[in-house]
Amino acid sequence: MFAAMFTDTHRQYFDKMRISNFQKSNIILFTALIVIVIAAFSVGIYLFLQNSDDIPVTADTESETFYETKEETSSDTETEPPIIETTSPPESETAELSYDEKRSELLVEYASELGAWIKESTPIYKTEAETDESGNTLSSPESYKPPVAFYYMDIASGNIMEYNSEYVFYTASVIKAPYVLWALKEIERAESEGDVKGTKFDIDRVFIYTEDKFKSGSGIIQNSDFGSSYTSFDLLKLTITHSDNVAFSEIRNIWGRKGFNEFSESIGVINPQKKLFSANAREMGAYMLEIYKYFESGGKYSEAFKNWMLGTNHRIMIPSAVNPSVAANKYGWDLDAYHDMAIVFDEHPYLLVIMTELENGSREDNVFIRELASRINEIHISLYETEPMK
Repeated sequence: MFAAMFTDTHRQYFDKMRISNFQKSNIILFTALIVIVIAAFSVGIYLFLQNSDDIPVTADTESETFYETKEETSSDTETEPPIIETTSPPESETAELSYDEKRSELLVEYASELGAWIKESTPIYKTEAETDESGNTLSSPESYKPPVAFYYMDIASGNIMEYNSEYVFYTASVIKAPYVLWALKEIERAESEGDVKGTKFDIDRVFIYTEDKFKSGSGIIQNSDFGSSYTSFDLLKLTITHSDNVAFSEIRNIWGRKGFNEFSESIGVINPQKKLFSANAREMGAYMLEIYKYFESGGKYSEAFKNWMLGTNHRIMIPSAVNPSVAANKYGWDLDAYHDMAIVFDEHPYLLVIMTELENGSREDNVFIRELASRINEIHISLYETEPMK
């Protein structure tokens, strides 16, 4: 009996032990499963991070890649949103715009430097002593530097460099070029509207040189025989090529001032409207820009007008300074006036107006003006030889 009791007790003990071991086994198995899951998750994270370099960094980069791919594979290009064009201009265009802005800033600095050079280098003029009839001195001789101004424009960019450009000068003969421009455009307009034969717009209309038409100063008609004849076309040409005063006087008699004043007003030029022979360098620059536009327009007389200005008889200032580039110029020379203005045709055309009161027109005056034009030309070239942003 004791043995039976022992056996039952022993059995109950081992039964409890088996239950306990079973529970332990379950716990161990559950723990192992958790460890395996954690390990697998860790391995997945590791592999994901190893391949993360292939993922686009920003939405912009992704969108550009997407539309570049779509453009290559899709025929329905009209439905593509113009993301690159509207939000990301081509890098070269952005850089060129920046270069133009930088050039504009540089031109301000160059204008200041040129202004200082002009003040130092302008030829010195001297006034003579004034005396009365008795020989008494009214005023002593004085030294002074006559006013100088310039206006430069790079035609492609519109960038401007100027000095003293609002000073109003007596224009002398430089005003002839814009007047001839306006007259030629008026002739073209009239011809396009109908027959102009016998009217003031007829380029074959004949002018007879008579004694009462004589004008001194520049030109060749004044030296011709009275009774010599010239067509209106001849008068327009000689006004430019030889700055002929007789020709210009007759042109003004034919076409008057009203229309020219309206043309001047349309481009913002004020002083010549008040007085034909008064203008500043900026205003003459506005005229020269219109002349360039006409050269490029393909108008009926544009090529002839360009050739006239390329073949003027006084080319010792700007044309000489910018050689070997060619320049279409018009000069003016009179009391209190010695000017030149030109369109310079290099790889990047520009216009230049130089106005002075260096009335002597001496060798010293010409050397000074050529040096000024040469310095401006070198500045213009330098703006395109390098990339100013660098």
